[in-house]
Amino acid sequence: MDANADDKTTGQPAVRVPPRWLRVTYFVLLLGALGAAVVLGLQVETKEPAPSWTLGSSALHTVEVVVVAFVALYLILTLLYFGAQGRAFTKFGVGGATAEAPEALAEAAETNTDAVAELNAALNDLSQAVADHENRLRNLEGLPALPD
Repeated sequence: MDANADDKTTGQPAVRVPPRWLRVTYFVLLLGALGAAVVLGLQVETKEPAPSWTLGSSALHTVEVVVVAFVALYLILTLLYFGAQGRAFTKFGVGGATAEAPEALAEAAETNTDAVAELNAALNDLSQAVADHENRLRNLEGLPALPD
């Protein structure tokens, strides 16, 4: 069965399998990223005394540097991997909860435009209320009102 064809039983599009060369390249780059993260972690020197956020351990500091460096490189390589397949990074899930990008960017832009317009109107109302309050205070103190 063609991996890019629709599944005849469910009518759902079949999972597209990326080309072998892309998968192998991605795996090799991930191994390189892991190696680079380990080398970077070993190169970082921890000052004495070790920072409190490392629980006073220079070994834990090294592990933290390795993990952070690898996660950063992993995310970059994954975005490039998706881009090579013509896919966007639009869905993220952890422990059953998922966050998904809107289907159409135009829909998101329209929603944001409406929200900005509402916020702008609220700020104008607030600005007018503050100006009215200031003028009342100035009137009580015998000062001239603010210009409009």
